[in-house]
Amino acid sequence: MKIKEKVFDGHVHTTMRVPLRESVEIYKKEFEELGVTKEVFASTPLSTKVLGDMDKIQNLKALYYKAVFSPNAYAFCDLEHDFNMPIEQRADYYLNQAKEYLANGFDGFKILEGMPTCIKKLGFLLDNPVLEPFWAYLEEQGCPVLMHNAHPKYFWDKDRVGEYWIKRGCYYGEGMGYPDFYEILNALFNVLDRHPNLKITVAHMGFFCEDYDLAEKFMSYKNTKLDVTPGGEQFLEYLNGQNRQMWTDFIIKYSDRIKYGTDLYNFERTNDQEWKTAFHRRPDFIRQIFETNTEHDYCGTKFVGMKLPKKYRNKIYRENLIKELGDPKPINFDWAISKVKELRKEISNTETLDGYDLMCMENDFNSMK
Repeated sequence: MKIKEKVFDGHVHTTMRVPLRESVEIYKKEFEELGVTKEVFASTPLSTKVLGDMDKIQNLKALYYKAVFSPNAYAFCDLEHDFNMPIEQRADYYLNQAKEYLANGFDGFKILEGMPTCIKKLGFLLDNPVLEPFWAYLEEQGCPVLMHNAHPKYFWDKDRVGEYWIKRGCYYGEGMGYPDFYEILNALFNVLDRHPNLKITVAHMGFFCEDYDLAEKFMSYKNTKLDVTPGGEQFLEYLNGQNRQMWTDFIIKYSDRIKYGTDLYNFERTNDQEWKTAFHRRPDFIRQIFETNTEHDYCGTKFVGMKLPKKYRNKIYRENLIKELGDPKPINFDWAISKVKELRKEISNTETLDGYDLMCMENDFNSMK
């Protein structure tokens, strides 16, 4: 799709196993081709190794990319978890992480702990008392939060989820050991009831596509927002379902609280055509929805765009994120270098990808000081 309107991508990930410096060049080409002028690098240390250990360099990667793309980039960290520490003893551990990260250059938090697989690994929901001091601190600081919460409701229904998602481990129904869809949503609402000033953006339009009332309830809190990153292909339900106009009106109604995001990754650049297809898929989908009223195909499903008036697109594409985030926080490079050095004691082999990336980080952070 030909790009005309510039965007602020508030949902970019760093988890592809591509060397750090090579990833920078990949991002540059992706951003240029997609019309991205500002971006949020969102760390997810729990997701890539959710059944094993933490990805201990994820947060530092997000900070590194922020530094490289400064002043047009932001870094959102996520909590790290010590699975050997009893859950009831972790309150200070999580609170101290928030204080440390926000004091040294991170602009917000990316919370993946509302995803079913993460909840199962952690053994607690978002409203667990162990997170109470953490939420209170983020509320006090006015810290932006980008959250992945639940998943599409049909992922709990074996008759509807489909073999593709089952094979990817995305069936969460009876006998699988996961909380149900409404338990996860209610935990989020409990957090918001206790901390009504929290600035929480739920990604993927909240996976609310099957329950308009839940979407309205979420938006009834004064600082809540949604991002349009495709997930479970919520927009296909909006566009092809019987409530298309209702959802179109919803997006217009809350256009000053809905933000652009794509789940863009540092996709490995091998075959150029496959690479372009991979990084264009979701951004093109979003633009086709908001910029056209013609028919398109997304992963085998036909849809017709809703073509929002430009004033609403401007808010979603750029203005809302600029208003929310302001200028990026300054990075404490001495702190970042000290964290890299700590990790290099543990991950010292520069023949491994993580070891090589840490070596590059230490060198490049020193050059950026």
